[in-house]
This record gives sequence, structure tokens and C-alpha cells, in this order.
Amino acid sequence: MNILLANLYWSYGLDSSLEKMKHLHYPTGLAIIAGEIKRKRKDTLFVIDSYIQDIKDEAIFDYMDKNRIDCILVSMYLGNYQYRYLKKFINNLARIFPQLTVVVGGPMPSTIPELILENTAAVNKQVICVIGEGEDTIIDLLNCIDNKSDLSRVKGVCYKEKGVVFTAERARIQDLDKHSPPAYDIFDTVKYVEYVNKTNRCWEINASRGCYGNCIFCKLVFGSKITSRSACSIVKEMEDFYAAYGVNRFNFVDDNFLNSEKQAWDFCAALKGSDIDFKWRFQGRADRLTASLAEALLQVGCYDVSFGLESAAAEILAAMNKKMDIDKASANIRSLPSGLETHGSFIVGMPGENQSTIGRTINFIKEVGLKHAGAGILTVFPGTALYDMAKIRGMIKNDDEYCDNLGPVYARPYVNFTSFPDEQLMAWASSIDNAGCAGG
Repeated sequence: MNILLANLYWSYGLDSSLEKMKHLHYPTGLAIIAGEIKRKRKDTLFVIDSYIQDIKDEAIFDYMDKNRIDCILVSMYLGNYQYRYLKKFINNLARIFPQLTVVVGGPMPSTIPELILENTAAVNKQVICVIGEGEDTIIDLLNCIDNKSDLSRVKGVCYKEKGVVFTAERARIQDLDKHSPPAYDIFDTVKYVEYVNKTNRCWEINASRGCYGNCIFCKLVFGSKITSRSACSIVKEMEDFYAAYGVNRFNFVDDNFLNSEKQAWDFCAALKGSDIDFKWRFQGRADRLTASLAEALLQVGCYDVSFGLESAAAEILAAMNKKMDIDKASANIRSLPSGLETHGSFIVGMPGENQSTIGRTINFIKEVGLKHAGAGILTVFPGTALYDMAKIRGMIKNDDEYCDNLGPVYARPYVNFTSFPDEQLMAWASSIDNAGCAGG
């Protein structure tokens, strides 16, 4: 089978301001899927990456025709007008290539699979949404297509056939170490490495999947069950990537790197056994990072931590179902070693937000000595309790229209739950951005 893995940049003519936000993020999800396909099947793989290639949709279609593509795999998330773009892309594909199979993975199909299928013109079973983890699903799915088997037997997918059909839920992967690392030879990794080096960023990597939290603003793609890679496998991937590309700076983009304190200590021990001087950062919960663990992390190259604090007002945290003890978080941040850079991320615009809650958040940032702070405007995502609340209140009347107009996330209000104008929310966010203590 001729398979195209397409990393699609979506902003053509949609919003010129998005060009300013075009930070390069390596398509890790597609690379992981490519690794599984290479290991378990004998397909011919092709790649399009319109983030780093100057290529528009028409040229992509010509490329597909020339190479007789049977199946295209794309990975999409919800925001930055990706939903609007995906619909247009799929409709054009269905018109030009009526026999083509389109497989959509990533956060978007795990969030709004019915919307994707109901609002595209593809014929029955032409578009298949993968729900959740894709490694096992993609192999079963491709085998099914090859053998012309019953698609309903493939767990973890959704497709259209006289209505939207959801197959049985696929069990979560228990041992992440058994699956392939990203196939870094598939995409032009060197271009991404050059960007990372030029911008002094870190290479993104995952150590775990899932989050034990149940915040009302968050849609968990992998759910609340947490699975983690072994410390040795993580360090090996870092070492292999350094050997191939010379990068020794990594950013762990897990939902929460501190899911398990034991695993954090195991990771420290594994890093101590490496001959490479790694520099790395992560995001986690401030109420879980103790001074002793932070000191140990610092000793093995951790230089920066980002805390998802959201607010310092207890009533806002309670409304979020954040389940975080802000006093414990405060004590932990104050106790961190001075050599550790600290970032706090916050969300402005929850129901009940006002000048007092914002003031307490700004005071918190200054009092605990967070070196950097950043705030985003609350974005309401389908599949969350906040989205249901907005629907009940009549603030979102049409799901397709709302997702169509969902542009840059956390940048502006799409639903305003407060009694204040949008401009006030954005002004509050700017005040939080400027409250960090770096250099002070």
C-alpha cells in the first residue's frame, strides 16, 4: 500500500496573524505511527510536510496522484482554524480521489469525531477517525483495508456508514516501551533541529500519557489512566537523538511529568548513568515538587520547570476542579533551589473571575518569586464540562460553527463566562504576563 503521512499547515488565507505563531513542532505523533508501520508492515511510505515545505494543497494533490497514494494519514488538533481547514481538505480529497482512504489522528478526532464525519462530503468509510492512542489501531486498520475485512471489528475508530459508527473502545497501551520510538528518518528532522538550535528551544519528548486530573476546562485525549515509559527507555531515546542530531536540550511535554515521584527519582538515577550532559525542562504540578526532588533534578541537568497553576484564588481552583492545594504549591515554590528557573502558567476568564481573583494571582506570583509568568484566555473545548455549561447557557448554539471559528487558542475569548468585556480579560492576562520576577 502507498501511504502518505501528511503534516499539514492550515492557515492559507484564514488568519494572517497565525504566521506570527508558526513555531515549528516536530510531528512526533505521525513519526511514532510511521515507526510502527515500518516495524510491522511493508508499505511504501511518502511524506509531505507543509510546515517546512513551500507547498499548497493543489501541489499536494498532484504529488498524491503522481505517487498513486492509497491512504493518507493526518494528525490534527482543535484550534487555529484546523477544523475549518480539515473539512475543506477532506472535501477536496473526496472529490479528486474517491477511492482514497483518509485516516485522521491526533487530538481533534478524539474530541469531535462526529463533527468531522457529519460535516465532510466523503463517501462511506472513506474517512476514518482514530480515537485515542494510534499505534495498535493503525496496524489493525491497515490490515483491515488490505484484507477488505469488516471495519467494525477494528477497535478505536469512528467512520460514516448510513450515520456515524463508533467501534468498540480500544484498551489503553500498558507497556509503552514495547512500541517503536518516533521514526526520525521519516520527516526532515534536520530542518526541525536547525530551528530548535536557532531559537534556543528544546526538542520535545514524552515520558508518559494521561493525567489523573479532571479539570473542567481540559479534554484528556488519553484519559485519566497514566502510563509511563521506563526511565531507561527515555534516556536511551535522548542519547540516540543526541548521537544522530547533536541535540542535548529536551522539553518533556507530558500532561504532568510529576505523575509519580518514584518515576522522577528513577529518571534521575538513569540520567546519572549517562555520559552526556543533558539540559532539560518539564511541566508539572507545584504541589508535587518538593525541595529535595527539585535539588536532585537540578543536579542531573533540569534547569527550568513550568507549573500549570491556573489561578491563585481558591474559589477559582475549586470551580476548575483543579484539586490543588495552593498553600502547598506556594510553600514548594518558595523552597526550590535558586538555580532552577520557574514558570507559572495561568488561565483568565473562568466563571467568577474578577479583579480580586486576578489581584490575588498577581500577588501570589510576586510573593512566591516565580521568575516568569504567562496567562492565556480561557478557551472552551468540546468534550469538557465547561463546553456543556456554555451550551446549556446558550453561549454556544452550533457545534460546527463554533469549531469552525476556533482560531488561536488561549489568545482571545471565544466564550466569555464573566461579567467583564473581552478587553478586560485580555488586559488582566497582560498584567499576569508582566508579574514575573525575573531580573527583579
